[in-house]
Amino acid sequence: MEIPYLMSTQHPDNAFMPDWAGWKFERREEIREVFYAYSIGCDEQLWDWEGKEVDSTVVMKLFTKFKEFFEANMLGKDVFLTYRVPNPDVQKNDTKALVEALESIPRNFEIASKFYGKDIAPIFEVAVPMTTNASQLLRILKFYERCVVGKENEKVFDVEVKEWLGEFKPKTISIIPLIEDMDSVFRTDEILRKFVEETERKEMRVWFARSDTALNYGLIPAELLLKIGIKKVREVSVELDASFYPILATGSLPFRGFMRPERMERFVKSHKEFWTFGFQSSMKYDFHQIEIKRAIKVAKDRKRIQSQDFRVEIEEDEIKRIIQIFKSAYQESLKPLANLINRVAKFVPSRRSRVLHVGLFGYSRQLENGIKLPRAIRFTASLYSIGIPPEIFGMRSLAKLEEEGYFDTIKKLFPELKEFLLFSFKYLNKDNLKILRKSGYDVEKIVEDVETVHQFFNVNGTPESRHEFLTSSILTSLLASSRPKIRELIEECAKIRRSLG
Repeated sequence: MEIPYLMSTQHPDNAFMPDWAGWKFERREEIREVFYAYSIGCDEQLWDWEGKEVDSTVVMKLFTKFKEFFEANMLGKDVFLTYRVPNPDVQKNDTKALVEALESIPRNFEIASKFYGKDIAPIFEVAVPMTTNASQLLRILKFYERCVVGKENEKVFDVEVKEWLGEFKPKTISIIPLIEDMDSVFRTDEILRKFVEETERKEMRVWFARSDTALNYGLIPAELLLKIGIKKVREVSVELDASFYPILATGSLPFRGFMRPERMERFVKSHKEFWTFGFQSSMKYDFHQIEIKRAIKVAKDRKRIQSQDFRVEIEEDEIKRIIQIFKSAYQESLKPLANLINRVAKFVPSRRSRVLHVGLFGYSRQLENGIKLPRAIRFTASLYSIGIPPEIFGMRSLAKLEEEGYFDTIKKLFPELKEFLLFSFKYLNKDNLKILRKSGYDVEKIVEDVETVHQFFNVNGTPESRHEFLTSSILTSLLASSRPKIRELIEECAKIRRSLG
């Protein structure tokens, strides 16, 4: 099984736009982006059907526009195109997009086979977001095999479909669970075991979310859940004598994972068990080409470890307790600002033609306590834009965690925590906390979070002056209900820190 090293994704977290695109990526630019990603060294492109406009003729357009490249680099063998499809158990308003995506796979097979003069599947893997059980994966697999491909054996009026329309290929596809919530991460072994037992497949990719766990539980739990996921993968790999290949796609800011060119060696070392790293939009467009290509080289030169050989010494009950304590503090810090965050999010520039994440056709994220928030990129962008980086939320719980004897575990499993906080503190605007307090916002818990970071890590970085000035202007305008130029100011802030959110 050929496993890509780097998956270019369509996560819209970029501050800058490339010179060949407009103010946001439309369908036309997303086709070119696939070629761009391959040309800089990514060997996989995620084609996202989840919550956005999609071009199902992507393969034909790639072959037409970039004929010479794909003659030299076979799609489906040398470079890869992977779908992320809606999960019909969760995304009830987008179920038919799943059907459309799966139905396009045989058509793209036919196009590629004609282009190359032999059978080749340019698309043969689909990732399923918000996976919570194996049944969700098995239903999609069996739907493809029985309903998409299986209809070739049906008779319509006087002719069999296969005879009339030709054979449907590929006969099956690979399924990638994308696991995004704490409970499901702790049940990773159960999900993978059930799928393997039902399909008898001994090789499989598995994708662990990083942004949504941070959004739901805070920075420290998000990092610890990656360790739990890897532990579960190792255990079930040994048990079933199977090979699993984890995927990790992170953003450029610490809250969403902290993959940046200048720290690529440290990122790879911290996540050495992951076989595929996701290159989100910020990594492709917010840094100099030399930096980007160097980061890609670092990622592709690494030695990858078989899942049976993963080494994670971790006590699950201990991690659950850490997450419980931190999550509670994180959500307490967040709750008083929820309405303000949603207000700011409306001004965050769109980078893709996505369906809105509220209303009839979209979805927002909702925490366990009923707080509704924008999705992770807009959430992160909104808080950075008012000078309150979300990495800080919940940090006051470190005092309780130390008291209960868990701080050493955090330092062992997340040794980069201080580095994450040093970066985010450059964009902390303490004056804005004072303004919010005077405006009636309860920010006392956040002030405690800041003081705890000072106490535990001696973090007293000098604020980035231009960013501080802009975030003051943004907050003042919001509180005064003065809308002019807020979007432009948010974009300028993003360019300073080289990431939207």
